[in-house]
Amino acid sequence: MTEAEHEQVVVLTDGYSGSDMHALCREAAMGPMRDPGCDIRHMASDTVRAIAMHDFELALCQVRASVAADSMAALVEWDKQYGSFGQPVAQGQPAH
Repeated sequence: MTEAEHEQVVVLTDGYSGSDMHALCREAAMGPMRDPGCDIRHMASDTVRAIAMHDFELALCQVRASVAADSMAALVEWDKQYGSFGQPVAQGQPAH
């Protein structure tokens, strides 16, 4: 896939969780296996075609964002405050 196609996947998956992205990539990776005439029992792994943008387009029809946008915003805010890279906010001090 081209860099532009990678960027397109990024745009199309705005709001997807890490788990959603995992499911999407797994589904897209199955695309080459579903090609007519593809029989993985009788072919070498290096003869299977590479994953293409079309595989992601088809996968996007199957895998949708599982977290509502407002819930995602709340999770991002929580992570900023309490996540592993966030700094705890002392009582009475504003959050950064």
